[in-house]
Amino acid sequence: MAVRVAGLVSGGSADGIDAVLADVERGESGRIAVRPLTTRWNPHPAAMRRRIVEPPSGAEEVARLHWELGACLAEMALGVMSGRGRADLVGAQGQTVGSLPGEGTSLQLGEAAAIVERTGVPVIANFRSADLAAGGRGGPLAAFADWHLLADAKETRACLNLGSVATVTLLPAGAGLEEVTGFDVGPGMLLIDLSGGDPGGAAALLGSVHEGLLDELRGHPFLRQPPPKSWTSADGETGIGLLAMQQYELSRPDLMATLAALTADSVEEVLASQRIDRLLISGGGVYNRRLVQELGRRFRVLPTDAFGIGARAKEALVYAVLAFAGWHRIPASLPRVTGARHSSVLGQLSLA
Repeated sequence: MAVRVAGLVSGGSADGIDAVLADVERGESGRIAVRPLTTRWNPHPAAMRRRIVEPPSGAEEVARLHWELGACLAEMALGVMSGRGRADLVGAQGQTVGSLPGEGTSLQLGEAAAIVERTGVPVIANFRSADLAAGGRGGPLAAFADWHLLADAKETRACLNLGSVATVTLLPAGAGLEEVTGFDVGPGMLLIDLSGGDPGGAAALLGSVHEGLLDELRGHPFLRQPPPKSWTSADGETGIGLLAMQQYELSRPDLMATLAALTADSVEEVLASQRIDRLLISGGGVYNRRLVQELGRRFRVLPTDAFGIGARAKEALVYAVLAFAGWHRIPASLPRVTGARHSSVLGQLSLA
């Protein structure tokens, strides 16, 4: 029997909240299937985004932000349910404000009780915690959903989510869930967003790649680290520091072109040893034409829209699937991906 689930996530670049409403069910084969009904994205007001991006000044500010984001997530849940009837369950990832997986620590803001109170629907949140407690890195978490929704018997696929961080899941043809691998590649749209933004890639299309800066960025320690790996707050700060080097006085088009090339080069390098039939892309980066162009030079690229999964809403759909798995006590963390001692049922339940 299908469960109607609202999935909610606030992106790593704190640009806004993505929401999806979908019917989710598990077939006789054990594979989970989804039927997306509607999607929505709302940008964060500038003041809210500043509060998320800038380090909170103290515990009181963290507490305020936690509850205010919970209220924002609740409004998005109500919005995505509007006209489609009430959901049976909400999966809310909230906003990651601290990620130190090497220390077994991660923090997502967005109080689940505020969502429950406003919607009257049970909420599953804090998806990373159980994996962290089992010695894992708490992510990436998309691999479980990617296998259920996008694996193929005959075609080897890689799923690339181009959010603030570029995250890849490798799906060998005919592979079982236990054979799936996945990891964070490096920056997706993060450095582009933090350098003034170029969401459609218009500036980058006018620019040329600066090989000197590209070589400096490709020397980032994270890009040389073997899996399992996931992006941390410290990795982001180091990468941004490289951009501030004064010897590279680039025009905006050249800077954006170089950052698009960095993402595409990083993906190509980590998949170089694999025979990829098709690269399935999702996330806000699919709308950056220069980035997609760069990837298209290296792979056969196809947005997940071709499979009925909207590229922008795909990450929110992942949390709808993880919430469904948690509701049914299905372990959804993959030790090959996160490095945990064992697989875990993910998420913490707040009941209506």
